Amino acid sequence: MPPSLADRVQLLFKNWIQHRLMKTIRRFLADESGATAIEYGLIAAGIAIAIITAVQGVGTRLSTNFGKISTSLK
Repeated sequence: MPPSLADRVQLLFKNWIQHRLMKTIRRFLADESGATAIEYGLIAAGIAIAIITAVQGVGTRLSTNFGKISTSLK
């Protein structure tokens, strides 16, 4: 018995959905724009960590120097 019109339409629709899904997945996997954004984010995070470390070091030295000055003024 040959497939009915409804069965053929359902099969065509299923094949079309699978084709669109595979095309979307291939496009997503080929897209590298997100990778570039992540790389820039990692660079910015590294710079921020370096700045925070440097500022903390300077802050500690300044605190020590102001403590010495305060002690010598008393």
